[in-house]
Amino acid sequence: MVLLYNHLFDLLRKERAHQELQDLPAGFYDDAKAFLAEQLAAAGRDPLSSASEAARLQLYNGRKLLKQLYDYREQKTLLLAQNRVRTGSSLVDTNRLLPEEKLLFESVMQILLKSRKGLGYDESQLDGHAPAHTAIPKGSATMESAAPSHPTVSHSSVTQPSPSPAAIASSASPLTVPTPTIVPAAPQNTSITLPPTGDAIEKILVRVLRAVPQFVGKEMETYGPFGENETVELPGNVAQLLIRKGAAEESQIE
Repeated sequence: MVLLYNHLFDLLRKERAHQELQDLPAGFYDDAKAFLAEQLAAAGRDPLSSASEAARLQLYNGRKLLKQLYDYREQKTLLLAQNRVRTGSSLVDTNRLLPEEKLLFESVMQILLKSRKGLGYDESQLDGHAPAHTAIPKGSATMESAAPSHPTVSHSSVTQPSPSPAAIASSASPLTVPTPTIVPAAPQNTSITLPPTGDAIEKILVRVLRAVPQFVGKEMETYGPFGENETVELPGNVAQLLIRKGAAEESQIE
């Protein structure tokens, strides 16, 4: 049994070092089950003996080595099934699969094929063949035949007779000039802003005819007091007010 344990370690080392599946002896998994069963039985015969302790150690290490070996080979088997489905090629080497592993390979491949078929993949693509060209039935309308045909007129092959001047004059209709229709323009909403009056922005020079006490304008500005015969320059509206009251007259600059 020690030789089998050492053999397990050697097989795991080779499987880990290569990407391809490595050869395993026929009936390997049956022998591995028998080895583990024997170690389990030996470990329980005399729990306090050194033989039982060695059997328990062999059982623990053997289970660990077998698990790692199976993990590597399982991953490689799944990749083989995936490559077989993707390429559709029979060149994928499955000779190193043991019977138990071939069952896994076939099951995974069928699941992948069924999944791809459900997604709309053409099985001919999975077999490595291009889809066959679909022939158009005779008499079926194609894009070119369905399009309306336009006759081609060659200018060099058609000769039109030249009309006589009399025919041109008789066939000519009087020229009618259409009466233009005048459409009134839509009224525009244009606001006209009048400029301020001259009384509001201009200043007038006036001569005060009589004394005028201080007064306040519309914008609360103050004017005056003004003495008689005093000449002052006032805003137009203020000057016109004094002129209308007879308190001033417009003065001309000499």
